[in-house]
Amino acid sequence: GLDNQLFINDLSEIPKIFEQLYSFHYGLAHLGRISIRNTMLRLMGSWTGGFSAVNIFTGLKNVIPVLHRPEVSSLQYNSPGHIELNLLPDLAQSVQDVSVRIENEFIYDRLEKIYKNNYTYFKDKDLSGFDEGGGSELRNIDSETTENLRKRVRIFFRCLGWKTYQAQFDMIGAHPLQQLRAVMAYYRRLKTLREYIVADKLFIGHSRVPVEQITVNTEN
Repeated sequence: GLDNQLFINDLSEIPKIFEQLYSFHYGLAHLGRISIRNTMLRLMGSWTGGFSAVNIFTGLKNVIPVLHRPEVSSLQYNSPGHIELNLLPDLAQSVQDVSVRIENEFIYDRLEKIYKNNYTYFKDKDLSGFDEGGGSELRNIDSETTENLRKRVRIFFRCLGWKTYQAQFDMIGAHPLQQLRAVMAYYRRLKTLREYIVADKLFIGHSRVPVEQITVNTEN
């Protein structure tokens, strides 16, 4: 659902970010497939800065079969409006669940503290962070730092309500630093959607447009 004042860039950014989150969930849900597991490992292991974060989501989108990619089935905007997508129900629900979860102020505040604390930790340990490249290579990271990074990934997963995803994520075989970078890139996109949600501009999973009106507009 869409409502209130939106601009052209909003109407392009909202579905783009949603597709990126959906692609990430698709990857996590299908890690049993060797091709997807290897793709995630390759994407997470070739970090050179912010461009690599974009590549993670683009790469995951490309491994989704065309049949399963988000497809627009209806779109209208005259406040209220909506973008209706054909999606795999379980994955659509997983994106909706995490968007509802981050809407909670307590959970959001905790995630923000974790995010900022991780960024500080990266700087202190001379680890390449979310946007920048360079820093220490994986082979130079000691066991204590590796374990600390692993704990940070688990804490972040718990805050996102991803208990079932943790074991699947470990299947990738990526270093905890690579895992943390990927999850933080996901979070940054999620919190951009949150800004629309808390401003009553975006309603994931439902629309303010009456069902009968949607049907009429779709038929037209």
